Amino acid sequence: MTDENRVIVVGGGLAGLVAATALRNAGVPVRVFERTQELLPAGAVVSVMASCAQALERNGLGDLVEAVCVPVVKLEYLDWKGNYLAEMPISDVAEELGTRTFIVLRSDMQLGIYRDLGDEIVELGAACTGFEQDAEGVTVKLEDGREERGAVLLGADGIRSAVRAQLRGDSPRYAGYSGWRGVARMDPPPLPPGLGKQVGGRGRTWGAFGLSENRIYWFSSRKMEAGLGDSPAGRKEDVRRTFHGAPEWVTEVIEATPEESMIRADIYDRPPVDRWGEGRVTLLGDAAHATTPNTGQGGSHAMLDGVVVAERLAAISGSFGDAAAVAAALRSYEQERIPETSKVVKEAGFVGKFVHFENPVACKFRDLVFYKGTPRSVWRRRARAYLVAGK
Repeated sequence: MTDENRVIVVGGGLAGLVAATALRNAGVPVRVFERTQELLPAGAVVSVMASCAQALERNGLGDLVEAVCVPVVKLEYLDWKGNYLAEMPISDVAEELGTRTFIVLRSDMQLGIYRDLGDEIVELGAACTGFEQDAEGVTVKLEDGREERGAVLLGADGIRSAVRAQLRGDSPRYAGYSGWRGVARMDPPPLPPGLGKQVGGRGRTWGAFGLSENRIYWFSSRKMEAGLGDSPAGRKEDVRRTFHGAPEWVTEVIEATPEESMIRADIYDRPPVDRWGEGRVTLLGDAAHATTPNTGQGGSHAMLDGVVVAERLAAISGSFGDAAAVAAALRSYEQERIPETSKVVKEAGFVGKFVHFENPVACKFRDLVFYKGTPRSVWRRRARAYLVAGK
């Protein structure tokens, strides 16, 4: 491997690891530098939309999808008393379309790809602090003082990306709410694999999905100021108090979740922009288009970024010495992905405001008109739009 012929990926999340896999499988030398010392089995659930699953399959990750992902059955919407309002019939519509969409614990997918790539491609404990580029290539600067040279730099280093900071100098945008999430093992579990339920309240929402192996993944959020952190009562007690009055099964899931495995985070996104990179550098995943989790599409689009940019680069891998050819390939990737991901960021932002209504009249309208009053045919159209997203 010569420095002039390799792609450097900064960030070992889903976007970066998928890009590295697709590049490796296409015969393109690639090296990943990830800031964390160890990848741990924790994190959020992400969806793997049909288009994303197909893209992963054609890049050699189909077996992993089948091994760790759970086909989505449907998502039910409930009011704060637990009354059924509506559902999105994902599996019924997917069967009509001859396809499937999945959910997966993010770390199950991430760890599976990392183990396949191995230490010869992915280096942990290597944080990027900046880069320099010239006509011949890109030099990545690492926190330990090292410099790594490549033909292309893919910044996949998350919502607070060092690569983006140098390219654009902007900051993430606080969405107005903070969230908690966790994974509980319950026997029997209150939800079978692939079934999701979301409970809407005033200024707060709580939801869960059934996973394999009797696991329940839950997610929640409430409108509040940024940076409050945990109260002296502790994180689990904060969750109990915040979601007091929710259906009994919600309380049971919370109680079954070890406090040390609960994660709290203020929710941010990245406003859409008209470009991600310049020259031999571009962005992927949260570094490019971090979105709030309200539509569940962020992970899929991060992985699609990895596939698309890898395919663009593989097509010109014999011309990495040509700065214009590399720049054209990266701008082509951006032109394809920016419109699609911008729609997702905007839609997720709208849904986030909608599910966090605080006014009781607005909440009543949401529950009785948007959810309960919407015909099933409309919910089927929404499911279809979700299933074909990203194609």
